[in-house]
Amino acid sequence: MASPQDVFRTNVSRFKPYVTDLIKAHLNDSRVLWWGIYNEPNMRDEFTMALRHAAFGWATALSPSQPIISCWDGANNDTELQNIHDYDTNFGSLTDRAWQVRST
Repeated sequence: MASPQDVFRTNVSRFKPYVTDLIKAHLNDSRVLWWGIYNEPNMRDEFTMALRHAAFGWATALSPSQPIISCWDGANNDTELQNIHDYDTNFGSLTDRAWQVRST
């Protein structure tokens, strides 16, 4: 299911308090490595892209110590780091090794 759900897709600005309050609470928290403002946006959905762009602006205006990322950046610059998922890679030995470390 899309998040936010279609019934809430009425106004981008209604999400500003959620984004800004959360980041303000952890602005310089060393436990936070980055802010993922939008994961896997539908690049063809107008509301999604407007929300992604607005959230990036709200987040950067706060100047957090952590980078702000948004998955699948292309021509759009609404991310400070490239965040690309490769679902076709076989991580077999890496997964096996992670399990061994966790089991010991």
